[in-house]
Amino acid sequence: MTTPQAELYQWTSDAFASIRTDADAEALVSTLTDAFAEMTRPASPEDAETCRLAMLAALQSPETVATTLVWRARALSRAVVVGWTECVAAIAMGEAFSLLATANDQFVRGRTLDVLQPAPLALSALMELEVYLQATDSGIRLGPSSPSRALIRRFLYEKRGFLLLVAGEFNRARESYEDAAREAEGQPRGEVKVALGAALVEYLAGSAVGAEPTRALLERARAGCWNDLVAAAEHNVVAMEKGRSDVLGYEIL
Repeated sequence: MTTPQAELYQWTSDAFASIRTDADAEALVSTLTDAFAEMTRPASPEDAETCRLAMLAALQSPETVATTLVWRARALSRAVVVGWTECVAAIAMGEAFSLLATANDQFVRGRTLDVLQPAPLALSALMELEVYLQATDSGIRLGPSSPSRALIRRFLYEKRGFLLLVAGEFNRARESYEDAAREAEGQPRGEVKVALGAALVEYLAGSAVGAEPTRALLERARAGCWNDLVAAAEHNVVAMEKGRSDVLGYEIL
């Protein structure tokens, strides 16, 4: 029998995947704020992941970003209680991007790669999370996008590649995305997201590939209904066709 926790998680997962605008993110966070206002039920993996997705949604709108730490606290406490080490690792990865935000004055100049400043401390913080891979596998699985050991390993390589790209270290970024691609095999969304990141490396490194790889991956993202990837890739195709450097990464900042 489906539990209330499972039903709320499924709704949240679907709504999160459908986010395209600030208003979409705000609506998700508003609904979950009401749901959790007086919630006293015991911790569960479903509620931990629901709160983690709310945390990521809150980051996507100026109207809700102030609630990010509340959702982080909710997600982290529940993940710890149920022993979901991989979810704790996924939540902790946000620290690296908090350091990136600090280095960029909370992104007041924008989030495109032509204005982002490197954050060496962010890279150091991210790589410290490799220790989570030493933990015993929790065995908790909610779906293909929920944190697992394989997903955490891919996240580490992929997000390292992005931070190296911000720093202009194209060779190391390329190697990191290659590592991420190996970990993403068999994960349709992961394969596309990693390949989009790798295409950014090649474009900004000055190769002659242009917009074509990103355009092809955009079609796969549309077919998968991965709206966050679609929005960034649509922007990037236009920028690449015009030879501009104001391209977007595929990470939630």
